[in-house]
Amino acid sequence: FSKIYAASTANYYMTLAKNVLNSAVSDRIIQYNPCFNVKMLKNTAVKKPKARETIHRALTLEEQETFFKKARKKNAWYENVFRLMICTGIRVGEAGALRWKDIDYGQNVMHIKETVTLVDYGAFGTGDAKTEAGVRDIALNDDIKKILADQKKKVAEHIGIAYTKPDAFIFYTAEEHKAPIRDNNVNSAIDVLLKDTGIAHFTSHAFRDTFATRAFEQEINPNIVKEILGHTDLAMTMDLYTQVLPNIKQDAMKKLQIKLA
Repeated sequence: FSKIYAASTANYYMTLAKNVLNSAVSDRIIQYNPCFNVKMLKNTAVKKPKARETIHRALTLEEQETFFKKARKKNAWYENVFRLMICTGIRVGEAGALRWKDIDYGQNVMHIKETVTLVDYGAFGTGDAKTEAGVRDIALNDDIKKILADQKKKVAEHIGIAYTKPDAFIFYTAEEHKAPIRDNNVNSAIDVLLKDTGIAHFTSHAFRDTFATRAFEQEINPNIVKEILGHTDLAMTMDLYTQVLPNIKQDAMKKLQIKLA
């Protein structure tokens, strides 16, 4: 059986068989479930790649500069989405779910509580963050405040002042100004801007990766990066972004001084 199907598929059918037979035992059709002690198969055929070896790609400093210069020159509708994501590390779904009331200038933080999700066939709305760690506050710095101020001005001019009220979304799609942005909108906009730049293809997730990479390059504490990103544990953060650590380690050892007798 395991030679015909992948281990995950075989385990799915085994679980199904166990559940059916458990029901048969409950209904007193049989006295004992013959699959009770059968162990699930381990998937040893395919080694799962580390997360950093899959979809994750950070922009170089040169790519970052080139891309944002073009976005500003083209007056791209999603420019401030790009800027906020790369300055905060938030996911595109979290950016899409942001409302003006989530910006707390009193406490100087941005509240991340929700994400854009499919609520019905073909319809998108907002829902709770996927994990407890995903609910977090991100401190506002001057760059973030400038991005938000520019976005509020853009929304008021192009859609209407009503869309800057506390319950309104901060970002809207170019096609449907009443709909929150989602990854396909942002990724399509990225593709348009990448034309004739010489920059290798990337998706919106690269802004999150770039934020983390720049943070590590500037020696921000990994635990702080973990909390800003909304990761559940430090191991996840380090697994994703250790490709930037070798150079940091080299610099750290050069600075390290240990006085010996």
